[in-house]
Amino acid sequence: MYLKIITTWFIIFLHSCLCFTQTMWVQKTNFGGVARNGAVGFSIGAKGYIGTGIDDLGSRKNDFWEWDQTTNTWSQKANFGGTPRNAAVGFSIGTKGYIGTGYDGTYKQDFWEWDGDPASPNYNTWTQKANFGGAARSTSVAFSIGTKGYIGTGRSTVAYKDFWEYNPATNLWTQKANFSGTARYGAVGFSIGTKGYIGTGYDFSIDNQDFYEWNQANDTWTQKTNFPVARRSASGFSIGTKGYMGTGWLGGVLRQEFYEYNPATDIWTQVTNFCNVRDAAVGFSIGTQGYIGTGRTTGGVSTQEFWEFNSSGSSSCTVLPIKLLSFFGNCAQDKITLHWQTASEINNSHFSIERSSSGNDWNEIGKIKGAGNSSAIRNYEFTDNELQTLNFKPETLYYRLKQTDYDGKCEYFGPVSGNLDECNENKITVLPTVSSNGYFTITGKGKADVSVYTSFEQKIFSSKAETLPFTFSLKENSEGVYIIHINSENKTVAKKIINCHE
Repeated sequence: MYLKIITTWFIIFLHSCLCFTQTMWVQKTNFGGVARNGAVGFSIGAKGYIGTGIDDLGSRKNDFWEWDQTTNTWSQKANFGGTPRNAAVGFSIGTKGYIGTGYDGTYKQDFWEWDGDPASPNYNTWTQKANFGGAARSTSVAFSIGTKGYIGTGRSTVAYKDFWEYNPATNLWTQKANFSGTARYGAVGFSIGTKGYIGTGYDFSIDNQDFYEWNQANDTWTQKTNFPVARRSASGFSIGTKGYMGTGWLGGVLRQEFYEYNPATDIWTQVTNFCNVRDAAVGFSIGTQGYIGTGRTTGGVSTQEFWEFNSSGSSSCTVLPIKLLSFFGNCAQDKITLHWQTASEINNSHFSIERSSSGNDWNEIGKIKGAGNSSAIRNYEFTDNELQTLNFKPETLYYRLKQTDYDGKCEYFGPVSGNLDECNENKITVLPTVSSNGYFTITGKGKADVSVYTSFEQKIFSSKAETLPFTFSLKENSEGVYIIHINSENKTVAKKIINCHE
């Protein structure tokens, strides 16, 4: 008998500046995992990868996701082999990816290899390799040059400036010449040809803007032109013969300016700003495009956003046909209902709803007509009534939206996913977790005591809900992150909610 689905089980939110591909910054499908910062990223061929990190409730992650540049879709891969952590580092060599160091409550020095070759019998598996050669640490810099990987700088209770080379052929670490700047953490690194580059970061006294080049051939460091503005926790990548750095944090202010570095002339040139402020994000490149994803944005709130940088694009940002505020689903009596909300629509023909049991192969299961042109908030829903007729019993189902405008251009949103085994009578959820009108609804069964706290642990609201569902409003409260505590007859839960104002 098919598993009876009885409660809400997945949710995703998207709200930002969206761009067409001819612009310099183009928003792609949001990262497939939950919003986070301090994650790790790298690329293998035409695929990008993001994993680990920490969410805004302090939960560290070990999930690992693949982005397909061709289809602009995310699929979950085998969880990272080490403990859930944030502030780790990673790089790729050939068809293998590597993640190591970081912080899981203690500073780490374990190091892991992921097999990214679909033809390999060990594809999509993690193997522990020799521990990183230096002391356990977090917030380091990592990159690869040819067949070798490199990790340097970082922190534990002290900052570091040592620099190490990893040889996957021998599974050995070799210490190289120390980084020439002060010991630091939260710096940025990338490689161009046979040269590596490290700059910016914090040394426990000041945020830095100095920038250095490492020559693999003779193991020497050379100071180059300073990065234009000091900062920490920025993002960077290289495309061809140029390096790119931007975003980050300085003096309590998140940054969004972005710069190109030309090693031939040793000159920094400012390019189009990243579309919003960001720090602690992931950066990597695939071919002629760079990518920045996840991280902390306005108000210190983590995000799932994922952006593509086109170095030859224009400096304008063209809005796509819709601005999607939310996309989530709930389930009851073997029927799943998807809900989504748009803030505006331009020439929007229709939405197609697609379903998958794997997150890879998608089937269209319905269409909903769009509003055409609208500047008002609009709500949509679609019910999947086919679950009982499916010829499989998946533990997890995935749904995504395909939005099509009148001239045939389309964009995907999602996917949203959930483990059907987690659906049960006692599940408590808060919908939406991000609200632009200030209203939140707690779903579940029975009675509950509800309390809402600011991120500084100040109680601002409490109520006894005699029956669930229960709706309350933060419309009169300021924008920001709040923590809601729900004590029901069956369980006690704490969840993060975000109050936004239109």
